[in-house]
Amino acid sequence: MKRIVLGLSIACFALASQYSQAQREPQDVRRVIVTSSYVIENGQRTSKFFATKQEIYDSLGRMHTEIFYNDNHYPQNYVWNEFDGNKLKASDYFVNEKLAYRLSYKMNGENKVTEIKHFVASDKEPVLYQTISYTYKKGLLTTTAGKDARGKTGFKAKHKYDDKGTEISRKVKVKNTVPLDSIVELTRIPAYDSLGRIISKTETITYYPARKVTQTTEYTYNSIDSIATETRYNEAKAKVWSKEYIYRPNDKRLQQVKTTDANGTLVEWTARRFELYPTRDRRNRILE
Repeated sequence: MKRIVLGLSIACFALASQYSQAQREPQDVRRVIVTSSYVIENGQRTSKFFATKQEIYDSLGRMHTEIFYNDNHYPQNYVWNEFDGNKLKASDYFVNEKLAYRLSYKMNGENKVTEIKHFVASDKEPVLYQTISYTYKKGLLTTTAGKDARGKTGFKAKHKYDDKGTEISRKVKVKNTVPLDSIVELTRIPAYDSLGRIISKTETITYYPARKVTQTTEYTYNSIDSIATETRYNEAKAKVWSKEYIYRPNDKRLQQVKTTDANGTLVEWTARRFELYPTRDRRNRILE
């Protein structure tokens, strides 16, 4: 995987540089996480693979760029993040290489989002679609409220939690705008093990305008207290898929994810590569 991923990284830097000439100043690149997907043939992993995503970080550990590759291995969609110190200030979302929308953030002292301004692309500058405010109590989000560009009520959501801090209910009244995740109603029933870890959750989620999904997800954990497997079932309790998570032994970072379908057939296998660039000129690369 070494030779190909390096080539993709260089291509990514060149791409970002091209866009920055017109719209963005060059960014400091110190760490890159490359997610690649192996080609699966007849339910078996082959030696062939291609990049699906890149996360690019500066020397302060801030992820300023995400790049997503399409099925033709082209970096078609991406996100640019701006920071004020270590606080996220704004994110620009590009779809098909064009700005789709922009989110600007306000944070409180605990680095929780208190306000998001949601802009949508136009022929000229992005225009305000809605302003969303977030209210917390004892560290938990209790109310989310959106107002449209005229300051009129867009939507209002109420969040409820169990005694372990898991959201178990959300009800949203929609008038003029829609929540960012499009959820208008949520019910969640979690189950925990003796260590307080979620081992299953059954959710019924209604998305705007009228799509409703009921699903159950089960989890197992490994010796480092990270999720080892995740299995999804549909409303009829039939298995949909299962994922196995593999972590690096030295630093316990997630490295590989294997996905099988309802019949246990391998359908996806992704791997993450960690690259470190000690100097701004990126002349030296260290594989972490």
